[in-house]
Amino acid sequence: IIDQTTTFQVIISDTCGIDTLNVTLEVFLGGATVSNDTSICIGNSVNLFATGGVDYVWSPSTYLNDPTSPTPVSTPTNSISYSVTITTANNCVLTETVDIDVYFTPPIPVIPDSVFLCQGASLDITVSGADTYAWDSHPTISPIVGPDVTISPTSDMYYYCDFLNACGAVRDSVFASIIAPLVVAGNDTTICPGQIATMWAEGGVNYSWTPASSLVDPTTSLVIAAPTSPTMFYVTGVDEYGCSATDSVFVDLFPLAFIQTVPDVYAFLGDNIQLGATSSTPGTYVWYPTEYLSCVVCTDPIANPDQNFTYEVTYTDINGCVSADTVNIFYDPILYVPNTFTPEDDPLGVNNFFFAQGGNIAHFEMQIFNRWGELIHTLEGLDDTWDGKYNGVFCQDGTYTWKATIIDLQDEESIHVGHVNLLR
Repeated sequence: IIDQTTTFQVIISDTCGIDTLNVTLEVFLGGATVSNDTSICIGNSVNLFATGGVDYVWSPSTYLNDPTSPTPVSTPTNSISYSVTITTANNCVLTETVDIDVYFTPPIPVIPDSVFLCQGASLDITVSGADTYAWDSHPTISPIVGPDVTISPTSDMYYYCDFLNACGAVRDSVFASIIAPLVVAGNDTTICPGQIATMWAEGGVNYSWTPASSLVDPTTSLVIAAPTSPTMFYVTGVDEYGCSATDSVFVDLFPLAFIQTVPDVYAFLGDNIQLGATSSTPGTYVWYPTEYLSCVVCTDPIANPDQNFTYEVTYTDINGCVSADTVNIFYDPILYVPNTFTPEDDPLGVNNFFFAQGGNIAHFEMQIFNRWGELIHTLEGLDDTWDGKYNGVFCQDGTYTWKATIIDLQDEESIHVGHVNLLR
């Protein structure tokens, strides 16, 4: 297949030799032209034409006054496509087509009544219902011809478009409304360390709070915050048009409430024990439990419990922040045993008797042994004594061992051992 005049060369050879033959194949280029596609309103006619040939045949012949004319007239009642067969002077046959669109009414614009844009945003608008479209020129619209345009209004305004077809033109418009979202959040507040703050936002349909690490749910209009340091929270709300705005809430923290009690107390049963608590700022002190206390809402109550006891004091400062501390009262058994005594018959002598002293002891027994491990005396209580005699005779000078069994106020038993020197 060739599309231009071409010379071909053929080489012929046999036993007698070789010969070359040139053959030219001439191609006749067609120069046919036809009418452009067009549109008309019902009841109008179209003058068609075709050139470049000596013979013309239009098909179909519907609505044509002469289907063999190079310039027939068509008066269609609906849209139609014509095909024309053109025979040139060189007997070449060419085919071309022409489309005619028939409109029955002027354009029926398809365009939104109004559109909504976020402040500073652009929006693509597509219209239909016509053959061509011509928009009123404005700096905030581009392009101004065609069904697809982009608008970037800075304020509420109308955009006008002329819808055109072969039956006429219809003017219509779209109103662009600028949405300026307003998201409001609150309230700034100050909380005690460890407490929570409730924050709210309104003006949107969706929300996002940051920083989210100390929030229970950062995607709701009402959130719970538990910051560990003063924090500025930001919330971005998105309205029903997809427009967003941001507001903030500051949550500050009061100083940490501070309280300190007296050290743990080791006391004797029956003692009046002075408790106490202090802080660097004014506030209220409440002791718990309330048993055995001279006062409950005070800084320095007197306590006299009958067993080991733990008191907790709760301190509330002027900001409503709360702190607490504890103090323990221990009635541990206390035992004192001398290591030397000098027994004699003189009733006015000093250090004549060996005995133990102590407190917080419910039961006491002490066994005294000589150097050979022989039990020589037993003390049946803390008020009992040993006069240094065994079977009515003074024992020799020397060191004697003892073993004490103690049951304390908590009914716990303990064993203690030691020695005592007997001198005369």
